[in-house]
Amino acid sequence: MNLKRRDLKSKGAAYHCSQAGRREDAVDGAIEVISRDATRWIELLSAGSLDDFARTTDAWLVETLIHGAWIREYYEWEKATKDYFSEQHRLNGSPAPAWKNRKGWSHVDFVRDQLEIFSISLSPHILFIVDRNKSYIDAAKQDGEYFADEKQFRELHAAIADFWNELASLEEDVP
Repeated sequence: MNLKRRDLKSKGAAYHCSQAGRREDAVDGAIEVISRDATRWIELLSAGSLDDFARTTDAWLVETLIHGAWIREYYEWEKATKDYFSEQHRLNGSPAPAWKNRKGWSHVDFVRDQLEIFSISLSPHILFIVDRNKSYIDAAKQDGEYFADEKQFRELHAAIADFWNELASLEEDVP
C-alpha cells in the first residue's frame, strides 16, 4: 500500500504538521505574554518584598504552560495518527486498522505496525523520542513529581514535526 493525498486541503501529513506548528506558535506566544506581563508586574511590585514572589509566579506559569503543552502535543499526535492511518486505509481500499490495545502494545507500537504495513521506514530518532516522552508522560500522571521543561517540549514537538514531514514527502497525489 502507498500513502496517498487527495489535495492540499485534505488531512494528509502536511495538514497535521501545520497543526503541530500552530500549537508551537501558540506556546511561544503564551510564553512571551506571560513573561512580558510578569516583567511589568515585577516592576510594579519591586518597591516591596514581592519581587521574588512575582518571579516565582512567572516561572511557575511558564512551567505549567510548557508541561500542559507537552502532554497535549503527545495526545494530539496520538489522535492525529489514528485519523491519518484510518484515512490512508480508506484511500487504499483496505479495512480501517483496529486501534484496540493488544496486550502490551503502546500507541507507538500501533504506529510502527501501520508504518510497516505501508512499507515506511522513518528516521530512527522520531519514534524513539515520541515513545520515550510517552513514558515520561505516564510517569508524570502517576506520581505527579515529573515536569517537562521547555527543552523536552521542543524535542517532542520536533520529533512529531519530523514524523509528519517524512510522511508528507512519501504521499502520492491521487485524483
